[in-house]
Amino acid sequence: MSENNPEHINSDEFNEKNKKFEFVYAEIKRVFDKQWEAADIIDSKAGNLIGFLGIIISLSFGLLSSRNLKLTSHNCIIFFSFVLILLGIISLFGSLIHVFMTIKARKFKIAPNPKNFWDSISKDKQIETPYHEILTDMILTTIETYAENKEHIQKKEEFLNRAVYFLLIGLFLIFLGVLIFR
Repeated sequence: MSENNPEHINSDEFNEKNKKFEFVYAEIKRVFDKQWEAADIIDSKAGNLIGFLGIIISLSFGLLSSRNLKLTSHNCIIFFSFVLILLGIISLFGSLIHVFMTIKARKFKIAPNPKNFWDSISKDKQIETPYHEILTDMILTTIETYAENKEHIQKKEEFLNRAVYFLLIGLFLIFLGVLIFR
């Protein structure tokens, strides 16, 4: 008989093998949990940005409707200032759209899927699957889930970064418009 036969593996070797699988799973799970934290942080930043954009857009519309900023065809400076502020507001709305794309609901996977996990270990309604095989399945599932969720989180990051760029451009244009008007 071969030494790879499970009947010939002593309990110390078996426990050591299981400990290695447990360690690997714990580390992969830790990284997976960090991924969820990153998604939560991105959503939190997006929520804060929505509040800030709401205030800035309201103030900007107040600038446009100001009695001091009446459009006349004779005054190019006032017209140019109006256009800059208007472009700034448009940029702020671009930022707002990207923020909403950041917090848009996406289908994230959970590892391991509870139903699939139970089905995989109770095929004959008897739990006879070796422990290390269960851990191996959990490890592989978590790795696959991590990779899929990583794509969603990268999209969220991209949208949030674009939102910040639009915000900065919008603020710059509005600030420039106000400076020119004064």
